[in-house]
Amino acid sequence: MEEAQEISGKARAKAASLGVFVSVAIVDTSGIVILIERMNSAGILTPDIAKAKAYTVIAFRGRPTQVLGELFKNNPETFTGISAIHPIVGGGGGVPISKYGKIVGAVGVSGAKGAEDQQCAEAGTSVAP
Repeated sequence: MEEAQEISGKARAKAASLGVFVSVAIVDTSGIVILIERMNSAGILTPDIAKAKAYTVIAFRGRPTQVLGELFKNNPETFTGISAIHPIVGGGGGVPISKYGKIVGAVGVSGAKGAEDQQCAEAGTSVAP
């Protein structure tokens, strides 16, 4: 939990430096939520979207949502079919959390533009060894 709080803190600090308001979700390798935090003024949907971004990273074996966004754009039937049964999201803001070269979870960030969400998620994961 302390590591999740540190990751979320770094992501929220990056958001503050960008002047945006986000929610941050951390999940384990099963896609189960460890932590969700929402900054004041972040949109009402942002916690759920952040959770979906983190879940998507785990569901696609550690692939960042930014990469998956391109896959989904080029294969809309894949996205439509899977998203009908699971909360998956493409676009920036979902990245794996690695520790000692092994994926141990994922972080999802939502509330800003995709590129800003991505920067925040990456800032959060920079704390993991």
